[in-house]
Amino acid sequence: RLLEGMTRAGIRPDWMFSFLKDPSQQKVRPWVKVRMPTFGFDDHKTNLVIRYFSGLSKVRPDFYSPTKPPEMTPEARQAAAKLLSSDFFSCYSCHARGGVPPPGSPGQWGPDLSLAHDRIRPEFIPEWLADPQKFTPGVVMPGFLPDDSAAPQEILGGSSQRQAEAIRDYLMNSLR
Repeated sequence: RLLEGMTRAGIRPDWMFSFLKDPSQQKVRPWVKVRMPTFGFDDHKTNLVIRYFSGLSKVRPDFYSPTKPPEMTPEARQAAAKLLSSDFFSCYSCHARGGVPPPGSPGQWGPDLSLAHDRIRPEFIPEWLADPQKFTPGVVMPGFLPDDSAAPQEILGGSSQRQAEAIRDYLMNSLR
């Protein structure tokens, strides 16, 4: 179920390949004490597993091909930093950043946002920000940008799409 959720949740196939080969090297949630076992799959079997779960999720396993992160305008960079801040979506109240854990209970923490550029397909992030429940039912994260009425009107003209794209580009560029 975990792997199906990963493909449905926009995980990059190259990251999933590395994860399946050696889950202990992936520090997405280092505070979690339970670890996924290493199955010892060869490359062929690892790719079969990725294709299987991608097929279940109706995601082509080759959907993402590495590209240079999109350039950001100063306006978009500033907007994304504001949206992630405690003034708006408070992303760092739940998500780790660069290995720095958020406050509160580890059971409520989300993955480290500084790893997003390696793990997540960039084109998926705006969809996730609109409705995380669609991809991972029961996830604690709310849908911050389902439409323009939910978007902070004073940022990027109140466009939920532009705000989601700014957050995506910020995660792909700035938190490395």
